[in-house]
Amino acid sequence: MITAGYFIGQLLDDLASIGGQVANRNKVGMTDLTKLLENFYRDIINDIFGYSLKNANEGRSNAPGLDLIDDVRGIGIQVTSQGGSGKISDMLEVLTAEQISLYPRIVIMIAGTKQKSYTGLRQEFIDKAKFKIEDIWDYTDLCKALVNLPLDKLQGLHQLVSQQVARVKIELEIPNEDGTFATGIEQYAEAIPRERLSDLKKFAAFLHADMEATEDDTRKFVETFVADLKELPRITREIFEYMWTRRERTLHRGAASDRYKVSHTKLERLLERYRDLEGDLRLLNDAGFITTYAPHETGDGSFFHVLREGSASDLLDRFGLVYLDQFMTEHGIESKKVFVSLDFGEF
Repeated sequence: MITAGYFIGQLLDDLASIGGQVANRNKVGMTDLTKLLENFYRDIINDIFGYSLKNANEGRSNAPGLDLIDDVRGIGIQVTSQGGSGKISDMLEVLTAEQISLYPRIVIMIAGTKQKSYTGLRQEFIDKAKFKIEDIWDYTDLCKALVNLPLDKLQGLHQLVSQQVARVKIELEIPNEDGTFATGIEQYAEAIPRERLSDLKKFAAFLHADMEATEDDTRKFVETFVADLKELPRITREIFEYMWTRRERTLHRGAASDRYKVSHTKLERLLERYRDLEGDLRLLNDAGFITTYAPHETGDGSFFHVLREGSASDLLDRFGLVYLDQFMTEHGIESKKVFVSLDFGEF
């Protein structure tokens, strides 16, 4: 059983890590913060304290001094990377009379670490904003507050922070001397798969015996089929292969669709724990690997998908999967090797 202590520990580590990154940026003179970080603290503070903060820069012109505002509770928050007395005095100085009237409680949220004391603040600006020293926060103040949250709130806050912390850490990275960053999109992007093709003589002989296709015809078909599959993400190719394995076992009556159709309802039930089936079906449809028929088109009131061969289908008169099926069955070739790994080494 996951305890409150587990969630608290994870949250403390994540918030401390971000605070440390901001402090490191300050050391090299990188003191700017993005709206991403403002919204990160907005969401956390709202969760911990039950506020209704919104970003002051969204949907309105923003006067200097406040980043987050709660119009219901009259709270205004400035998010900053710098926690020195001079910086905070400057922030209080630029507050307008209207802001002070609308937001009688002003909070300074320091994304890095705050000073141990703030005796250097200018009293005239403290008096102007009726500002309280205890309303200078950093991550340690958020951590002290979240310790008292009930378990369900802790779990929700942990989920929120876990979803955003990776993006925030990447945003706060310090570039190398050449301007590159330690984390780049290539670390998250899926590598372009490499196909494995034989000389295709066995498959060419198989096709020639049935339809007198030449070796050139065969190579064009396979290369086009593979090129289309390569454009799809691996998980989408896996969905296509799964649809292949779960296709209806109907008799072939002169059209490939009779053999390679899958009920949409059946597919949804089989993959109910997979969250983006519709997205993969759209990709497969756009690439020509499936054709979707609505109930009014099928005649039997069902919604189903018919498997195709992408743009390669025209080369074999839309019967490419039929010949692939027969050849793979005769030679005991697994469909995952062909549709997912793009391995045509046994062809």
